[in-house]
Amino acid sequence: MNLDIDPWIARLEAKVQGPQALRAVEGLSDLGVLRTGAYIPPCPAVFVAPDTEAPDSNDADNGLSQRVTETVSVVTAVSNVRDRGRSVHQQLTAIRRATKDALLLWVPDAESSPVELARAGGALWFFDDRIVLWRDRFSTVYLEYLTEPLP
Repeated sequence: MNLDIDPWIARLEAKVQGPQALRAVEGLSDLGVLRTGAYIPPCPAVFVAPDTEAPDSNDADNGLSQRVTETVSVVTAVSNVRDRGRSVHQQLTAIRRATKDALLLWVPDAESSPVELARAGGALWFFDDRIVLWRDRFSTVYLEYLTEPLP
């Protein structure tokens, strides 16, 4: 399965509303550009990017049958203001809660037989005097199988 992040973006745009409404929800093929400070998005914003794929060993005697754990990064960006971090922390906490509520137990691609999304960790990812970035990771498991080789 090649991860399609469009459903993730659509889900976050539809579900993260109200006081936590986002000014941008985007996919990002290279999260590193955010960490350089060269790109400062309109805040608050959320970025979705494929992270890792970790297949288990092949369980099939003839063919392929593997459980694959796929992890996606969701990076929350908020403006850094000079108030000893109080409003940054409050805004970051509210947006992360709304994002988690939108994604946890959601099935992003029912055709690929994944289980629901689960949290895979999170951490402060970057900050400077303009922006604070927090990276949450979400994982899902699906079964990849082939019974005969592709032509």
